[in-house]
Amino acid sequence: IYFSPPESDNVEPQSKIQRACTMKVETIGEDQKSKFMYMFHKQRHDMRYWIRGIERNKRTGSVMSLNSFNISTSDDEKENQSTRFSEKLLLEDQRPLKIYVNSVYWLAASKVYLLGCDDGLYSLKSIGGKPVRIHGPKAIYQIDVLHAVKYAVFIEGPTRAVTTVYLGLLQSCAEAAECSSPRFNSDVVSKTKDCYILATRSKSSKDTIVAAASKNSLLICGWTTEGLVLVKQEIMKECITALLMTEHSVLFGNQSVLEIDTKTFQVEDFLDMTDESIYYVQIVNESHGSYPVAILDVTKSRGPKADENEYLICFQDIGIFVDSFGRRSRSEDILWSHVPVSFEYRHPYLYIFHFESVEVQLLNEKSYTRESTVTRVASKVGDRTTTQKVAKYHKVLPEVRFHPTASKASPTYVGKGSSQYGVVYFLSAVQSAKMIELSSSFAC
Repeated sequence: IYFSPPESDNVEPQSKIQRACTMKVETIGEDQKSKFMYMFHKQRHDMRYWIRGIERNKRTGSVMSLNSFNISTSDDEKENQSTRFSEKLLLEDQRPLKIYVNSVYWLAASKVYLLGCDDGLYSLKSIGGKPVRIHGPKAIYQIDVLHAVKYAVFIEGPTRAVTTVYLGLLQSCAEAAECSSPRFNSDVVSKTKDCYILATRSKSSKDTIVAAASKNSLLICGWTTEGLVLVKQEIMKECITALLMTEHSVLFGNQSVLEIDTKTFQVEDFLDMTDESIYYVQIVNESHGSYPVAILDVTKSRGPKADENEYLICFQDIGIFVDSFGRRSRSEDILWSHVPVSFEYRHPYLYIFHFESVEVQLLNEKSYTRESTVTRVASKVGDRTTTQKVAKYHKVLPEVRFHPTASKASPTYVGKGSSQYGVVYFLSAVQSAKMIELSSSFAC
């Protein structure tokens, strides 16, 4: 199963959320010829039932074999699992659904969660408490903070424009009581609309950059005396599906992975296609309609003495480790055990959000590399016995744990949590909606 928009010139590029609602199923017959079928669903949780059905009726020895999402564990295993994960129920909303959370940002200074929702912005001061509406902003789809200039940035409103607000004002509104009806009006960055992904860098006022993916272009905004302004619009032929801000550039994915310099605005291919293994992966992804779901900075997994940056390019069915020049940095790739929806890295944990579960991998500098074991083998030729050293290589895999979600609902990653390792995900089930902060602890 792959996620991909229909390959038609008549279909406009879709947002990341819309693309995730299209399922591409490949079947391989006895003649070894593959056929594809596209299935579009109004909501992502509808896909869960199709995946269940495909897995339930799969045949032993089938070319296409999917792992089951129903994780069965013994009582001892369940007890061990509970010590490896920590859950905090931040919000539970009974249906009919009043709040649908798109993005979460933890304001550490105020100790308040900001909730970007379909109907506006909310603050959540206590676990399980009632969210307080902050009046003014319309629908909020993503939240981030530019620390060097002390401003917050949103994707906001029906036009999905990039907007900003002074951080001090936002904190005051977030800390205010509901009876005071907190309110602010954000500033719209001119000529920005139809945005659905943000990536930011804010080292200083002169080096504050916001990259936003819109329906048909990549928008680069810079900080000036007048605030955040659009400085470059790069037209794209394909819909952008992933963004990552680096020290000097922006990495973005569509059918492949490209890099744009934030000073010269020169665009070039990021992945090193002279590496045959990377080239092969790219060709296979193109033939299957697989695109990058996420680009993650996993430099910290190499240890405190890492001498260069490392990135994990997460395609729909494979993950590749590369360095800052797009060259392979680890010999082995990650083959996802389930169908991934989204990813997040909180050192040292890689969180992979699947349908009905969250997979957590403990990454270190040896994960997905090869180690050799040398053994001596004796051989006898006539009356003479000789020994030879034989090296055997094996793949080093990380420790992996699965966390089934409540009510078998599909988790949607919405932001980083308040704890060092925490991530926040949103569950939209038939009878209720929940927002949960999940922290891993099995490295301790």
